[in-house]
Amino acid sequence: EYILDSGDVIYINFESVPIYSKAYSIDREGYIDLPEINFLLVKNKTISELERILIEKYKAFIFNPNLKISLEKPRPVIVTLRGEVNTSGLYVLENIKNKISQNSIAGNSNASNRVLSFIDQNQSKNESQYFSPKLFDLISRSNGLTSNADLTKVIIIRKNPETNGGGKVKTVVNLYNLIANGDQSQNIELRDGDDIFVSRSEEILIKQLTALSSSNLTPNQISVFINGNVIKKGSRKLPAGISLYEAIAASGEKSLKGNIEFIRLKKQGKTDKRIIRFNKKSIKGSPNNPVLVNGDIIFVRKNIIGQTTQALSEYSSPFLKAYGLYRLFD
Repeated sequence: EYILDSGDVIYINFESVPIYSKAYSIDREGYIDLPEINFLLVKNKTISELERILIEKYKAFIFNPNLKISLEKPRPVIVTLRGEVNTSGLYVLENIKNKISQNSIAGNSNASNRVLSFIDQNQSKNESQYFSPKLFDLISRSNGLTSNADLTKVIIIRKNPETNGGGKVKTVVNLYNLIANGDQSQNIELRDGDDIFVSRSEEILIKQLTALSSSNLTPNQISVFINGNVIKKGSRKLPAGISLYEAIAASGEKSLKGNIEFIRLKKQGKTDKRIIRFNKKSIKGSPNNPVLVNGDIIFVRKNIIGQTTQALSEYSSPFLKAYGLYRLFD
């Protein structure tokens, strides 16, 4: 259930005392100001919990109180995203507003009376409905996933209502099933305070990478830097899901006799740097033919003799000097 907190606006409908019926905002301290009761702490309560509390409290002022609470306007959803994503951190997601107007439907000569009747019974005139952002919305804002992301194990930790024991609850979502099989049940709604962690697999999951490259979950293109023995040098925009050898081929390979220097700037200032011996038979996604991610740097050596001097010269270019990359292969 939805847990109330500061910033929420709730509507309380007092059926026997209509004058009390209106929208009430939850202040910074988690209180609402109610008739007769004055300030009441509602933070961390669910709507059903609050209904029971208010019915008990209003028995002192109203004979047989009958009231109903609805969420008029939810607060923004603030979540943390961690793990195998390119941009982790704190995300602020707005709830999606879907406004259905009686007037707009009434003005449509093709609108059926059944639709108007449904609105009359289920919502007031021009009432706005809000829908929570979903897991897919969040992941798509993270600038893509790393090549080691395991979408079958996306962990979500959420605050548990007090009536259910309080504390935190954890679930594991298989987001790959959503992309590959259209399983919408895996695209769960997010709640304010959720902590989402994308698990890591030590093996490159080619099946997942292939599915991701053809989905809108990650950016369609990545930006990598290629230099050395290729025709098209410099920063390149390439399709997401492309491998090292595919990127070299797309840049116009000349004659690959030397090794390939591969640099990946990882999180927390760490760097993955390796010398790769060219072999066209290397499997896509293997250590010798990795699937590229945004920011990867590739230097294709012309030959083995004098390769270190040439590499350091190339790394001294203004584009790379800011990163100090000329020292990475010392």
